[in-house]
Amino acid sequence: MQSEREIWACALHLVKCRGLAAEAHATQRAIELLEDGDLTGYRRWSSITDHIRRLNSRGLDELSH
Repeated sequence: MQSEREIWACALHLVKCRGLAAEAHATQRAIELLEDGDLTGYRRWSSITDHIRRLNSRGLDELSH
């Protein structure tokens, strides 16, 4: 399992690279893993999706200070 810090790092990286599409990307990846029966991967990407939502609700301007 990834640490909380690693999950935040993944979420931030996706938001910086994909912008508003980050949440959709992470959600799609979680769905793909669930369909493949990879529950650990599904949980990881679901957590990343949740963290992306939290980042989006804060706004990246707040995080860059």
